[in-house]
Amino acid sequence: MRNDLWYSLSFLYDGKCLEVELSASEYTLKTEYFYKFAIELAEVWDVKLLYRNVNMN
Repeated sequence: MRNDLWYSLSFLYDGKCLEVELSASEYTLKTEYFYKFAIELAEVWDVKLLYRNVNMN
């Protein structure tokens, strides 16, 4: 049985909340890289990062 990690992000843009969920194998994306990705994505999109979370299913 494969364990997947679910990565949740929430961004604030123009007063609206944008939520994104990603799934990846625990062997392909480490949590520390996900956090760096979330911060860089917020900078590129010019939005405020509200929330980031990792859940294992």
